[in-house]
Amino acid sequence: MWALALVLDIAGPYFFGAEGWQLKPHHFAERHGLIVIIALGESIVAIGVGAEHGVDAGVVVAAMLGTAVAAALVAVLRRRRARRRAAPGRRRAGT
Repeated sequence: MWALALVLDIAGPYFFGAEGWQLKPHHFAERHGLIVIIALGESIVAIGVGAEHGVDAGVVVAAMLGTAVAAALVAVLRRRRARRRAAPGRRRAGT
């Protein structure tokens, strides 16, 4: 099934054409940011699942540090995105 899906995906432009298709780099950057946020959320869930096997001081410290790192990474991502949007006169690639 995966091979058929791959063949259909690659052969699609040959059968239906590629008119109107545009590559927009800022779209890829936006999607990358969303995937990073999802991955960080999953890491927090993994911390909770790992803590089910017994909680002691080491597990609590590791969970707190893991949550703090994930929160810091999300904050950096949002700050960079806000700074990019606030920069006047700066053009996005592909527009």
